[in-house]
Amino acid sequence: YNFKGIFRSDFQLNENPLKSIPDSNIFEWCELEGEDRYQLIALSIDTFINTDTGIKLNPLLFSLFERTSNLPKLLEYVATDIRPSSYSGSLYQILFKRAEAFLPLCSHNDRIISEWASKLYNSVIDTARRNQVEEENFRRPGYQSFE
Repeated sequence: YNFKGIFRSDFQLNENPLKSIPDSNIFEWCELEGEDRYQLIALSIDTFINTDTGIKLNPLLFSLFERTSNLPKLLEYVATDIRPSSYSGSLYQILFKRAEAFLPLCSHNDRIISEWASKLYNSVIDTARRNQVEEENFRRPGYQSFE
């Protein structure tokens, strides 16, 4: 089954319905069937949230990291959400902001999480820089000459 983004906030949904469920109920539900449900929640929640100070990682992720017995798989799911499926404006600016959201995890106490976050951060920054060059070249006068 492909559950990726089943409840993610998008153009059709104003709000992810999982936001209205207390975290304790989500974890209780996850414990009933174990690991598969932690993975499903990781795929279904919004990885990033907007705050007054910018984009942050969803705090629920930190609890999922602590509770899962298959941390590498859960981290893999989170990493797939770094690139937006749709966006308006500049992709490189979105990627830079999302990469910055991972910075606190680069100093996480769990070595698996900190190494993963550092690699992901560097990879996303590289991708953002490449996109920045492409976007700037695209906007350069004469780039789209039809003569």
